[in-house]
Amino acid sequence: MGGHSERSRVGSELHHINFNAWPVDALEYMIELAKARPDLNHPLTIALSRVDSPLVLTFFVEQEQGGGNGYSSQFLLDHWSDHWGKHRHYLSGESLRCVRELWQDESLSERARRFAFHYWRTHPDGDDATLLSGVTSSEPFYWSALQTRIQRGDISVVPEVLSLLENDSFLWHQVSRIWCPAIKEATHALAASISPSTTGHSDNLPNNVYDLVRVLRDIASDDAEEVLVANWDRLGQISIFLPLALWVGTPRCLELVKQDIDLFPSTVQVFSHLQFTLPIWASEGEEEQARPQVMRFLQNVLPYWARIDGPAKSLDPRPSQPSPQTGETPNPSPEELMVIMDTMDSNDLIEACLRLKELDWGRQHLSPLITERQRRQFFPTDEDLEEQLDQILNRERAFDLARHAHGAIYNYFSQDERYGIAVGRLLRVFLIWLERQSDMKRFQLAIAAVHEHGSRDHYQKVEETLSVAPLDQAEKDKLRASLENARFVVMRRNLGERA
Repeated sequence: MGGHSERSRVGSELHHINFNAWPVDALEYMIELAKARPDLNHPLTIALSRVDSPLVLTFFVEQEQGGGNGYSSQFLLDHWSDHWGKHRHYLSGESLRCVRELWQDESLSERARRFAFHYWRTHPDGDDATLLSGVTSSEPFYWSALQTRIQRGDISVVPEVLSLLENDSFLWHQVSRIWCPAIKEATHALAASISPSTTGHSDNLPNNVYDLVRVLRDIASDDAEEVLVANWDRLGQISIFLPLALWVGTPRCLELVKQDIDLFPSTVQVFSHLQFTLPIWASEGEEEQARPQVMRFLQNVLPYWARIDGPAKSLDPRPSQPSPQTGETPNPSPEELMVIMDTMDSNDLIEACLRLKELDWGRQHLSPLITERQRRQFFPTDEDLEEQLDQILNRERAFDLARHAHGAIYNYFSQDERYGIAVGRLLRVFLIWLERQSDMKRFQLAIAAVHEHGSRDHYQKVEETLSVAPLDQAEKDKLRASLENARFVVMRRNLGERA
């Protein structure tokens, strides 16, 4: 069976309870209940996953000692992991001492010790540098300790890393954090190992090419330029290094691209797979840090925009439309498929710009260069947004929108995050679209929109539109019940915004 189980649903509801405020004997009771009742183990494990307590952490490690309870260990770690960024949480000193003693306990299984170590390593503990450097290659969490030392810029790890690079190229993706003369020398050697006979296209390249790209994109521009210039007689014959040189962005690197890009025939897509080779999409919370580098790269790419996509983009057919009768969208035509494939790289660049909320720059510099299809997608007019809502409606007619409305509008409102289109504008267009034809399906979508994103004004506008809509009383009563549910959510959201 697909989807979440009832146990997962119950656990997900329970973990919002603040069990950290519960007394020790209550936590002990819950732990004993989880041990004694297999049917409750799963939801109670989820419920306790955010509790900062040595009792709970010891319970989790004991479960790993016994082979786990079938639930993902990563879920238990997520609340305390680095990838939460500004939203991450920290264990107390008492809990940290507990998990440190557990991963140091050699009587436990490798699985249990590895689990305890992962809990501990996510925290900048005061004495962890000494403990991390003391983890030997015989320990089950050696690689985790090694990568943690690299991530924290521990230069003492360099000799160890250099001895491992030849057999584990993944470490090349991290060495920018411990950049030093020894790593720089190894990077020059890596560049020298790349054969000039390698195919110019960026498909099916050997690993050492991708390893070098990952290093040079993440280090200081002057150091990256030094490596590129010293090896350009060979690297300049491989198309992947041209966008990399634009990413580095020094005057010398820009000059190299300008002089050599025409050596590649027009059939070679010089800028393919950019999203996977360059960090052009800023992660959540890192937009301001990424902005200067990404925007400089986009500025450097503009003179070569015609080389980004394949020839099929000139066809620019309109997307296939859902059938009004069935709501089903036909398979894309061969021409449409070709356009989708041939404009993926420019799409990634446009989205990189819009994720940084650089709408004005995008309209000024990108709009003259993109296709009409891309213009409708990334810089839509209000009419284009209404057309999107028509497509959603046609696609969802075959479903019970009372149950599926929230999912149906998800992609429409995700344009705020992805393309920088303000939620206020998306809602305004939604309500205009509703007024044009006020039927049952449109109201269900509009109520879902207000529930998810609306303010009190949006709620009142839907209520006014409903009062004069050409619907029978039974339909209006059903919609008013849904709208009343939305009202409570809107009021609660407005109170939160004022606070």
